[in-house]
Amino acid sequence: MILDCADGQLARMKNQQSRLGRILDGLADYTTAIAVHAGMAIYLSRYIYGAWIWVLAAAVSMGLHCILFDYRKQQFLSRVIRKGGELDSPQRISNRIKQSDSTLERSFLKIYRLYLTLQSGKAKSGDENYFLEDPSKRAKFISKAGPFMRKARLLGPAGHNFLIFLSLILTPLAAEMPFFYILLIILPFNLLFLFVLVRGRFFKSW
Repeated sequence: MILDCADGQLARMKNQQSRLGRILDGLADYTTAIAVHAGMAIYLSRYIYGAWIWVLAAAVSMGLHCILFDYRKQQFLSRVIRKGGELDSPQRISNRIKQSDSTLERSFLKIYRLYLTLQSGKAKSGDENYFLEDPSKRAKFISKAGPFMRKARLLGPAGHNFLIFLSLILTPLAAEMPFFYILLIILPFNLLFLFVLVRGRFFKSW
């Protein structure tokens, strides 16, 4: 989980990002999250009645949080990175599916198209690239969007993984400690989710 939080940043720093890498990274994120939450549910069921329901609610919340954060992150990057910062859209992926001769690639792309549709809430979008060519406008955007993105980062896999890790290393103090992670995700993190969902609409003005 720790290494999975670093691979995307490393790929961007080395200019080795790709659509396939993003798809595989996303699949790894959700596979890891499902495994960890299943483990927590089995563990907490020893101490808390109905633990599976609480953990399922936290897992669904985490999924929604990560989908939204990834969308806001891509909106941000598409405006500040010229190369490799394009904002993918369901329509764009549909075009790529038609061009592909590989059954495996088409399968991955169809999953990715569904994911993008969940993110944007629409099956068709012409959004390609919103890179801000004007340096002064780009600097102004970064100064405005930077604080927002720092708050939104808590909703990403890294924020959740840190809380999971923290709750697990504290279990010697209290066996039910992972349940506090569940409560944090269901309550304050879902309030942050609503903030990022609504406040993030300012991207449309750029």
